[in-house]
Amino acid sequence: MENENWKEYLKAVFGDKISERDMEKMFLANPADAFAIYQLRNHESTRDYRFLPLDKLEAAGRSVDRANYEPVYTAELIDAQNQSIPQLLSDIFYRFNLYRPEDFHGHSLSVSDVVALKIDGVASAHYVDRYGFQELHGFLSDQPL
Repeated sequence: MENENWKEYLKAVFGDKISERDMEKMFLANPADAFAIYQLRNHESTRDYRFLPLDKLEAAGRSVDRANYEPVYTAELIDAQNQSIPQLLSDIFYRFNLYRPEDFHGHSLSVSDVVALKIDGVASAHYVDRYGFQELHGFLSDQPL
């Protein structure tokens, strides 16, 4: 399904207001390769985790907890088959810092955010770290594909 058709379908099903659960379903159910951006919830309990590199988080005895995150954006990946995962992640980082889509309402992609990819039906999650990305095993483990 083309990206515009998928967006029209989603709007017809979910309307203008999409819940977190529905956004995650949209990402995982997208018949095409797709990505999702997760950002820490804007809550007092997540304040100390914002913009924290993974090594600092782990040094404090913490880990990346899916419950602290909300999905803020999802879309199809274009030409995912012809790029490596590091290239895809770098492209997404670049796009969401310099050329953010009009329908993206999160903050610029930053340290402590998570980018999830779904390529050929296989999902992976990647922590935006100080220098590059770190794969997170189990971030989406409760989400069957």
